[in-house]
Amino acid sequence: MKTNRRNITIPSAINEDLAELAGIMFGDGNMYIKDNHSYFVRIYGNSDKDKEFMGYLEHVFQVQFNILPKTEIIAEKRSIGLFVYSKDILEYLHNTLGIPLSQKQLISIPLHIKGNPVLLKAFIRGLFDTDGCVVYQKEGKYVYPLVKICTKFLPFAEDVRDSIRSIGIKCFICRKKHKWGAGYDVTIRNKGCAKFFEVIGSRNPRNINKWKMGMQGFEFQCRKPSLAASLIRG
Repeated sequence: MKTNRRNITIPSAINEDLAELAGIMFGDGNMYIKDNHSYFVRIYGNSDKDKEFMGYLEHVFQVQFNILPKTEIIAEKRSIGLFVYSKDILEYLHNTLGIPLSQKQLISIPLHIKGNPVLLKAFIRGLFDTDGCVVYQKEGKYVYPLVKICTKFLPFAEDVRDSIRSIGIKCFICRKKHKWGAGYDVTIRNKGCAKFFEVIGSRNPRNINKWKMGMQGFEFQCRKPSLAASLIRG
């Protein structure tokens, strides 16, 4: 581990927290260099739903880099931002972890993360906690849980889908339309959601609470024999 004049530490090896941070940066993070001398690392979230998660990320930066990020709440946009200004950290995130500079375009999961199952699970967890969600879909009298990870880029969606499948979780891609163009949801359905939370998990209370609340609802609904059977069969 290296230390610079600001007492910022640079990790000597990639661990789970750093792989998770990479997934977070691929989701709601951005990095850029201004005028060849200003270096910006930023992560954004919803000020109502992600404030606790941002506190967790502050802790990650403190432990991994010995730096306390600055935070800012933009009330009119219901946004919270976490900011780090460091050439050493940006270069480490870009050159070692493989996080692209903005604008993120032809992105893919870094090979050194994809080739390590432990790091890959952590990366997907970070991506899910920023660009993912839990939803409940009603079909007739039945309700099914869905875990989704969203992206604008089909090749990246395919990369994420194949990586999740390599962990043993079934998933597929749904195309959706927006005003700004097409988007893609890597989607896990029903029993696969339980496996996702068991194997990959989440550190964002927004996703954890949504999953737990839904499961409590299912337990209540499962008192009806016909619905319980449908959930067990998946």
